[in-house]
Amino acid sequence: MTIYWPFFGPLIVICAMASLISILTSNWPLLRVAVVLALNWLVNTVFCFLTGVYDPWQFFFVTDALSAMAILLPPAGRVQAVIGYTYIGQLLVHVLYGLARQPGTEHLYWAVLTEVGFVQLALLGGWTGGYGGHRVWSLLRPHLSRLKSRFGMA
Repeated sequence: MTIYWPFFGPLIVICAMASLISILTSNWPLLRVAVVLALNWLVNTVFCFLTGVYDPWQFFFVTDALSAMAILLPPAGRVQAVIGYTYIGQLLVHVLYGLARQPGTEHLYWAVLTEVGFVQLALLGGWTGGYGGHRVWSLLRPHLSRLKSRFGMA
């Protein structure tokens, strides 16, 4: 479980930024993906701490399947679909881990899940900064021009 915690800081920052940008630009699919990523992490982490089971692959399978459905039905675009497909990849990881169940494979299981999680965050961050950053800039640009002219900086 210790290798999973480094995911927490980037998750909070990227999901918060995505949520803020999505609200400012009325991009509700972006908000939905940010909320699903954060809730998936929260539900899975709370389950681990409450049960003391740190490799509940069956529970993770269910939460990741629900997350994939929430993101993929209906997808708003390619990035959202790719993030949903990463959850499909996680489902495969859960099944493979459940079938293998070899001693000492928990570290590899968590490492793969964490790496897929970072891919999800990178995709969400790119979506947020690309589309969202451009939209916020286009919304702010007229106001910034007026401020510059008012203070003689134009």
